[in-house]
Amino acid sequence: MSQEDAHNSCKIQGWSSNPEDSDHDQCGESDTEKTWFPGDGICPPTSEFLACCRASYQLWAHAASSPRPDDGLLITRITRAFVRMLENVPRFLYHPPKNVEVLGTSGTRLTVQPSLRMRTTEDMDCTQHYKWLDVVQCLGVPVPKSYEMTTMQQQEISLTSAPLKRGHLTSIILAWSYILSCRWVEILQEAGWNASIQHEKGLQIADSFWKNLKLQKCWARSSASLSAFEMLLGSCISEGLEAELLTGLASVLMLLSRNERPWLSPPTSIPKTPTTPASTCSARSHALYKLWGCLDKAMYLSSTRAAIESLIRSAFFDSSVPCDLLGASFSGIREALSSADEFDPQRALHAITNRRPHLSPLWAAEICMDPDTLSYEVLDCLPPICLPAALWTGTMQSFLQVAYRSDEPADLEAKLLRAREFQIAYFCQPSIPVPETPAPPFGETILNNVSREVETHMAHEHMTRSWQMYWTTKSGAKKPATAQYVLELVEARMEKDVADYNFDED
Repeated sequence: MSQEDAHNSCKIQGWSSNPEDSDHDQCGESDTEKTWFPGDGICPPTSEFLACCRASYQLWAHAASSPRPDDGLLITRITRAFVRMLENVPRFLYHPPKNVEVLGTSGTRLTVQPSLRMRTTEDMDCTQHYKWLDVVQCLGVPVPKSYEMTTMQQQEISLTSAPLKRGHLTSIILAWSYILSCRWVEILQEAGWNASIQHEKGLQIADSFWKNLKLQKCWARSSASLSAFEMLLGSCISEGLEAELLTGLASVLMLLSRNERPWLSPPTSIPKTPTTPASTCSARSHALYKLWGCLDKAMYLSSTRAAIESLIRSAFFDSSVPCDLLGASFSGIREALSSADEFDPQRALHAITNRRPHLSPLWAAEICMDPDTLSYEVLDCLPPICLPAALWTGTMQSFLQVAYRSDEPADLEAKLLRAREFQIAYFCQPSIPVPETPAPPFGETILNNVSREVETHMAHEHMTRSWQMYWTTKSGAKKPATAQYVLELVEARMEKDVADYNFDED
């Protein structure tokens, strides 16, 4: 993209990156009539705002226009990235203690509240090595989640080169709903709880995957979820519906957190295909078969409050953008992902598939299920943050996950980055919650301004170093639920000079 194109693209909210365009703003006022001030070091100067906006635009415009590999390679790439994201996520309700505390009654959601213990320092002189986070997970809802059917024409969306087949997608969503329901029952039974799957007498859903399940009598077998999964996988591979398979799974995973019932097209029948051992299939089929191995982990994410939403919105997180330039960054991204001055979900999906392939199934599902809310919220509101989900999946969501450094030769004994100040305060004071903004505070402060708690822990190098999940029992005791997972240290610096805004493609 040319520099001129980048300049023209940043005419956002009355700002212009071209000095020749700065004589008039959107209301026709000249610079002599309306002067922009830096806000005593709080509001960024125009040059910084425009530089950040332009850099974000260039990065995402490039991602939105870059070619993608052929469909077979793309499906393999997306599937492997999605499975890799789930690699360290705990398994849903895996070996809970008999006295685990379950909250809720009939008519309300049943939940458990495990805890995440995050190790933040290795300094033996420190007395505050851990930060605890409570996690709310849903075990069941009093009223089953359902869908609405519509014959209205829906927006065309494509995860690969071909648009998603909406009727087939509906059948696949219903199939995944059945598979996860069966797996839910199996997991509860493995935990020693009473659980069963019920079907209404004479239930018939014509022209859908459910009909094939009835013919095969899968629910009468000991491994109903695996049998149904293999049947679905074989049918989707045979019919070239791999993109619908991934999108359908993501659609079911996000259903638990939706208040409104999603609208789906009438289901289209999917031919029944004999299952084939994964070892004899192509690389694409082998990658898709691995979805079964991470299904319990996907259910763990789905049951965790705000986890799926935080992953979807983490696509645009940039650790180098401070909070006073977050609007500039979002403005550039919105412009890059817009067509005819409106946010274009398909263009956004193309860009995210190139830059964040592990998130593309969730984005495809979100666009199909709730495109209006997505277009409004994606860059107009602060994204939700679920730090546990970020740590489980290795997804960057917050500045709390980043070790910031300053390139300025400042006297370390006299100044402290504001981002570092808040990190130390958060990690060392149990009462401080996760901040609502993902972006770091900007600037520095002198040590005379920091609290005694921060000053005490400045030398202990507190950061997100490892995590481990714990069950909470009825007595309030904590019992380990997972092994301890060590995190890689992520370093970054906040950009302040105009010349610094030249973001990498990774």
